[in-house]
Amino acid sequence: MGLTSAIGPALGVFVVMLGLMSAIGGPIAWQRLSIIGAAPTELTAATMAAQAQGLELGGQGYGLINFANAPWVMALNGSAWLLTTGLFTDKLAIATKKISGGDTRKLAIIGGAAMCGAFGYLFGNELAKIVNPDPQVKTYAVAGICAVVAMFVLDRIAQKHPKLKEHTLGLAMLLGMFGAVVFKRIMNI
Repeated sequence: MGLTSAIGPALGVFVVMLGLMSAIGGPIAWQRLSIIGAAPTELTAATMAAQAQGLELGGQGYGLINFANAPWVMALNGSAWLLTTGLFTDKLAIATKKISGGDTRKLAIIGGAAMCGAFGYLFGNELAKIVNPDPQVKTYAVAGICAVVAMFVLDRIAQKHPKLKEHTLGLAMLLGMFGAVVFKRIMNI
């Protein structure tokens, strides 16, 4: 049981790590994962570093100077987490109690809503690329749409087969990537 429980989360991190490696290369990706341990956060930081320069991560016009900004943004992001943790951990219980009024269900709803908002914003940026006339850019939206559909289907299957629940994120990401590859083959990109 412990082996099965460990594979699912590790598979999700591994798949995101492959995406991070393809975007910023293996050495920096592995170095950042060994420090922070959150590949999705690092990929988001690298993407935001490129967007701040008006570019797509690894896209056209993305050069060495642009690449050098990605590790800086990742490091600043990680240091902000450490600084915040060091300064405000003892005050977290007070803020939590004030926000939720002591109701743990209310706190779970607020936390879930915040996560949905953050990830919805990030996914919305990718989904908006479907209207872009460039088929290469549309590939990102196709990958996201395929992953969402796969997640809904896998979640339904996991309700009947609970052992699959830990693997749904990694499998949905793989299916999203597979959908993007199929789309690229169809469009001859």
